[in-house]
Amino acid sequence: EHGDGLPELIGIKAAVQALKDVGFEVVEHFDLNHYAKEAYGPKNIPWYRTLEADWTLDGWKHTVVGRKFTEIMVRVLESIGIAAEGSFATLQMLEDAATHLVKGGQQDLFTPMYLVVARKPAKN
Repeated sequence: EHGDGLPELIGIKAAVQALKDVGFEVVEHFDLNHYAKEAYGPKNIPWYRTLEADWTLDGWKHTVVGRKFTEIMVRVLESIGIAAEGSFATLQMLEDAATHLVKGGQQDLFTPMYLVVARKPAKN
């Protein structure tokens, strides 16, 4: 898998059903991302915000210019032996992952914020 490949990732319904199938009582489950959007409205900061390109001190590294700068630096450091061999390939994988995580978050296709509260019933 490249970047953030998630093979065999099961859906929410299947995960909740699996908990029930092995004897857990699912108390509640919901996407905290949706909750945050409703609770904070325009002040909400989505989970993928730190990976988005932006012309700020923190976000510039995700812009085309920032990524090209990082790419050149890693290539140079790897070529002179300061960075380990394979550093550039790792950089490319991580950049690809960041790009697709942002897209997945913006399109509401993926969330790392899904909450499931379950408990094992007490034995009688």
